[in-house]
Amino acid sequence: MSDFIMDDPESSPEMPDVDLGPYIDLPLQAPRRVRIGRGWNWIYDGFGLFNRGMGVSVGICLFSMVISIASNLIPGANLLYVLFSLVFGAGYMMVAHNAFRYGSIRFNDFFEGFRHQMGQLVLAEVIYFAFTLGVILLVVIGGVLMIGVSAFTSGGLEGLDDLTVALAILLGCAVMMLLLIPLVMLVLFAAPLVFFHRVPAWEALKLSLRACWLNIWSLSWWGLIALLLLLLGTLMLLVGLLVILPVLQYSLYMAYRDIFLHDGA
Repeated sequence: MSDFIMDDPESSPEMPDVDLGPYIDLPLQAPRRVRIGRGWNWIYDGFGLFNRGMGVSVGICLFSMVISIASNLIPGANLLYVLFSLVFGAGYMMVAHNAFRYGSIRFNDFFEGFRHQMGQLVLAEVIYFAFTLGVILLVVIGGVLMIGVSAFTSGGLEGLDDLTVALAILLGCAVMMLLLIPLVMLVLFAAPLVFFHRVPAWEALKLSLRACWLNIWSLSWWGLIALLLLLLGTLMLLVGLLVILPVLQYSLYMAYRDIFLHDGA
């Protein structure tokens, strides 16, 4: 039986006008649905790419960690780091691409996002960041209204018990988690779409959301394995994360090839 489930081309919406860009080897196609088992294959292939340059991969991961820590220590730098998240993500995609195509990993490839499509990558992150803030604000307002109504019916804030407040907070957290899931889907494949194919920021976000929705089960399986690997890496005194984090980035590249390039390699 085939490992893939193809979408009906007639039911797929039109793809945005894109080109190959200077790096990618196959044309962008409408995202297809793949079987749930592919989630593990992406992880496995991610380890394969990592093995093509272990030392450089670890070095890139260490460099990323240093930048992340430094951004939290310098006032205002954290917001700047967030805005360039997809730029760094595109760099990881370029590292994975050259590892896949040429069998080698180069540290310099990690900075390709700053040389190519940086404006659209930052714009996509700004849109995603705005949506995230909107969700948080919506949940906070909803929680305040819920507590306010409860206080009104109880005769004031002093009439509220701890259980009511706790339930309101738990409900708010649950709603936020549910709303954050489509936000993650919105941005998951945005970096390779913008970087490799010059898809405009907003179109890339919508295309990523559609691809994730089509592959909700295979990506859930991938996410579950990724979560277990991250837990394992953390238990190994965080040293394991120097392997797991690059592997997950490389596996995301393999998922992108599988879903958007229809390449099951």
